[in-house]
Amino acid sequence: MAAKKTLELKPENPVLEIPRIVLERMAFLLVKNAFKLRDMTEEALRPHGLVGRHWGILTTLKEKGSLAQHDLGRCIHMDRSTMVMVIDDLEKAGLVERRSNPQDRRAHSIHVTEKGKNLLPELNRLGLSAEKKFLSALSPKEQKDLTQILQKLLSAHYGAANPGLKKSEV
Repeated sequence: MAAKKTLELKPENPVLEIPRIVLERMAFLLVKNAFKLRDMTEEALRPHGLVGRHWGILTTLKEKGSLAQHDLGRCIHMDRSTMVMVIDDLEKAGLVERRSNPQDRRAHSIHVTEKGKNLLPELNRLGLSAEKKFLSALSPKEQKDLTQILQKLLSAHYGAANPGLKKSEV
């Protein structure tokens, strides 16, 4: 079994060393880890010309079924202009289609196409593999604990807007 890699915080040039006080800042830690996970996920999805946002929208639509574009954006906390751009990308790739919404003629429902449904298992495999690689520095228990802590924070800050995340799940 290969030894686990450890983070080298002391570069050859001491001027480049991250100060301890910065390493104790939650914002720095969360942002740097989120950026690294995003980069790893995007690298994994790159052969399909997609990024994490695309995967997230396809996964959400698979889980919830077709949604109005506005509701989809609210569900995953994505602003309107970004949502339009991401749906445009997915539509150009033939993975989703916009259809008139019978309840609201001004709105469009987003539907996953057969091509999107067929590609999603591969995207899940690639994306979850990147996530597993990212989390490999943690034990399974630490991974579970981290997930629960992050869910608890998400629930605390977005819970009212996200009834899908129940406090009993955190």
